[in-house]
Amino acid sequence: MTQDKKSDDGSDVPIITHIRRDVLQFHPRQIYLSILHFLAMYCPIHKLRIVFYKMRGTRIEKNVFLADQVYLEEGHPELITIEENSDIGPRVMVLTHDTIQGHLDPTIQSSTSKVIIGRDCYIGAGTIILPGATIGDNSIIGAGSVVTRSIPPGSVAMGVPAKVICSREEWSRKHLVNK
Repeated sequence: MTQDKKSDDGSDVPIITHIRRDVLQFHPRQIYLSILHFLAMYCPIHKLRIVFYKMRGTRIEKNVFLADQVYLEEGHPELITIEENSDIGPRVMVLTHDTIQGHLDPTIQSSTSKVIIGRDCYIGAGTIILPGATIGDNSIIGAGSVVTRSIPPGSVAMGVPAKVICSREEWSRKHLVNK
């Protein structure tokens, strides 16, 4: 066996002693949530995706569509609410925890915040929704956006960070008019 580090007295120390012990321990709930998360993200059947996410504790109301590879927070799925008739595009990420504070100061635990996606919302592909954001009813979030704060109802927002560019009614008049 290869030894890669010397102890203070000069003797070899096995590699395994350098792995934090808490990394080697798994809580049964974490395993359960991880398996359901994997099944939900990669399930080819839309209705089963929703069942798996609901089993994890995510609140998903009726007539919600979740596209392929939607990532709904693995560690705190119970903090996510998706209200009725919303459409979530492929590879959208919804996060409910922030670990940057703990990274900067190990004595501080990560913070968690709820994320709410309102009724009749459309979330474009590849969007990232950060902790604490609420997307108001009847809103559209453009593909590839990063939602860092709440979006008012009836808005169209896009960009990094996502900013409101117009109302949904203005967007509809401009883009959905039959000429």
